[in-house]
Amino acid sequence: MSLSAVIQALDLLDAATVNGQIVADAIRAGGVPEVEVERFSGQQGSTDFVRVTVPGMQGRRTGVLVSTAGGPVTCLIGPIASFTTAAIPCQGGV
Repeated sequence: MSLSAVIQALDLLDAATVNGQIVADAIRAGGVPEVEVERFSGQQGSTDFVRVTVPGMQGRRTGVLVSTAGGPVTCLIGPIASFTTAAIPCQGGV
């Protein structure tokens, strides 16, 4: 993951008009088809949750019981790194 890829991801995520669908489209354009967006709304506004599944060759989805590094990402650096890795693979960009 290059610095320019991280900057591209930060620019997209920091845009005033960004929403979950835009992020999901960028991740899909990077070659990851399993992306879900769910919007939660309240009295003070709304937020979009984006779930990205990058299936491995082994693991729960293939029926093989092995340890995986999966889990929710909740800190600031984790989502940026995850988005950059999913949306901007080595051979392409957003």
